[in-house]
Amino acid sequence: MEQKKEIILPAIESGGEGMVNGELWYETHRRFKLKEPKKSIARIPGLSVQTVRKVLRQEKPMPYERARKGDGLLAPYEVFIRQRLSAVGYCAQSIFEELRDRGYKGSYETVKRYVRPWREEAQREATVGFEMPPGRQAQVDWGQAQENPSFRHDSRLQPEVFCLRERG
Repeated sequence: MEQKKEIILPAIESGGEGMVNGELWYETHRRFKLKEPKKSIARIPGLSVQTVRKVLRQEKPMPYERARKGDGLLAPYEVFIRQRLSAVGYCAQSIFEELRDRGYKGSYETVKRYVRPWREEAQREATVGFEMPPGRQAQVDWGQAQENPSFRHDSRLQPEVFCLRERG
């Protein structure tokens, strides 16, 4: 009866540790200049031969660059979305429903992620304070006072306080 040998390769996460950093780039080039075969260079750090070839084609260590995003699903609808945002109160669900009627095939989550920064910006703008010249602005505060023991004539009475202050 034959026994099967099972080979388990170590898992290498994409990016981070498995990426070729500057130190490994210099080591790869140093070993290649010493006429060491590419297969041997790849074996020790656990790289593929294709990765070693790629590193050897580089003139200097290349920093990691994330791939550029394409136009995305919402690109044809951007003008429409920006026109409708304030009209629907920056509601992603309303925008999503209107886009579905116009043929949008993407998910609600995509629309929600697109609308979120616009909604946050609109909320930030809505809370901006303003200043007036002296004597032209007032501040009003409302409050409730505690019951004073000397006012025993009606225990149901709860005084409310109105304070108007001129700012300037």
